[in-house]
Amino acid sequence: MVIYAIMAFAMWAIGLAVLSLVIRSAIDNSQTSAKLDMLTYELKMVRRDLQQLKSGQDVSEGRTPEIKHIINHKI
Repeated sequence: MVIYAIMAFAMWAIGLAVLSLVIRSAIDNSQTSAKLDMLTYELKMVRRDLQQLKSGQDVSEGRTPEIKHIINHKI
């Protein structure tokens, strides 16, 4: 009787581990973290631009011309 409980717990633990691996690989393959990093960077840049606008500075200062907001780009 006890051995069946131990076997059931082991099977449950293995199933849970496999499920977590499948979910983790699906998240990694969808590149969600890379998109979230891009979004975080964009929010930082927008906040910086807003602070510069409030202080009366030119928004383009300190930014290289090739770096632009990604708001107009499809992700």
